Amino acid sequence: ELAREGDTNGAIASFRKAIAADPKLPGIHFEMAEALHSSDDPKIRAQAEQEYRLAIVENSMDEKAMARLGDVLADRNDFSEAEMNYKRALALLPSDADALVGLAHVYTEQDKSAAALPLLKQVLAADPSNMLAHFRLAAVYRRMHRTEDARREMAEFQKYRDLKAKLSLVYKDMSLKE
Repeated sequence: ELAREGDTNGAIASFRKAIAADPKLPGIHFEMAEALHSSDDPKIRAQAEQEYRLAIVENSMDEKAMARLGDVLADRNDFSEAEMNYKRALALLPSDADALVGLAHVYTEQDKSAAALPLLKQVLAADPSNMLAHFRLAAVYRRMHRTEDARREMAEFQKYRDLKAKLSLVYKDMSLKE
């Protein structure tokens, strides 16, 4: 509940207590990793990698933990291990949008834009409002020197980002009235 309400530090403290009480509690390492990864403090955020790894040890079928571990590794520019984790996640769930977008990012960084393109198109075919997929696709098009396509994708990204911001304001306003 604390994580949902945006109290990252409180959530982390609660997860630490839960792990101390029962380190085998199903899903606890993934939830802890998510809280750590959302921290603004880089030292705390760095601890997420170990928790994602523990989540995978706990459940070797946890494709979300594999994809998130891929994100952490990609942020660190460890693209070969990130690629391996995204591929493991996709072997379990081929339609995992996070893993597809992450793998496309890795391919883009490795100058394999042609390999990234179909992954991003797959994500957008399933969910045309996926902001990150539009953003990553714009980057792929820029690398492929497809300027107009890149502009179109950036416009889509900005449209959905603005819509999300407006919805956030509506929800915030609604919660203040309650």
